[in-house]
Amino acid sequence: MNQGYMLNGKFVDRKTLDIDPLEPCFAHGHGLFETLRVQDGRAMFLVGHVERMRTTAAVLDMEFPTDLARVAKDMAELLDRRGLRNARVKLYLLGRADDRIDVLLTAEPIEALVLPGPGIAVGLADARFQGATALPGLKTMNYMTNRLAAKEGQARGLDEVLFAHSDGTLTEGSRTTIFMLRSNELVTPDLSLAILPGITRQVVLEVATRQGLGIREELFTIDDLAGADEAFLTGSVSGIRPVVSVEGRPLPVAPGPRTLAIARAYGARIEEEPLLSRDAAAG
Repeated sequence: MNQGYMLNGKFVDRKTLDIDPLEPCFAHGHGLFETLRVQDGRAMFLVGHVERMRTTAAVLDMEFPTDLARVAKDMAELLDRRGLRNARVKLYLLGRADDRIDVLLTAEPIEALVLPGPGIAVGLADARFQGATALPGLKTMNYMTNRLAAKEGQARGLDEVLFAHSDGTLTEGSRTTIFMLRSNELVTPDLSLAILPGITRQVVLEVATRQGLGIREELFTIDDLAGADEAFLTGSVSGIRPVVSVEGRPLPVAPGPRTLAIARAYGARIEEEPLLSRDAAAG
């Protein structure tokens, strides 16, 4: 299996990838990234990830020196060279010297997605990691807070930690979006809270709407989540993970019937995604 990456449309060996530690992407975290899952040769919701990165680049006045067709073709070549059908793929925009922007694609093997995934225990992130960030809702390479918060939570036996504002309003997980089911409604934090506009979040809202669930984007607390009929978290790689407990308090059922229905519909939506192909025309 070839160990390498795609850099600006060319396959490079891992050992020869050259990034000077003084360059902006390394020294100052000047860059963006998107993480997505490839499932059986399908790049899950690639259009949404590329468009989100393009939007973020525009907000931060960064060049976006590629397009959807180019990314799809390069991804197909990378997976072909790596011999992968199921992978965690990362797309980076890297700030280099002389204001140059490089496009880097990496891929690592991963087990096929199971829907819904295993149940998870969640709780609030440690107070040290709470509070607003300088660039809320943007997927930049300044990701240390999320990583440290998740690591600290794991030491407490949690599978995921949740962030909240000072008034207790939940925002998002360290790498997930929060959902709860209450009566016949699917509830998730409002984007006005400056949270990441999750790609999986949007797909879940679409399939839940088709199932006749009411959608509420609103403010709620950890106690509200603990009192939900059902709850789950979503992520581009993790898919849909039912919540079994909140701050040590077990939920009534996990996964519940509506979580299972949403997971089935989400899986069907993945099957609608096109297969990656190296023969696709670059735009």
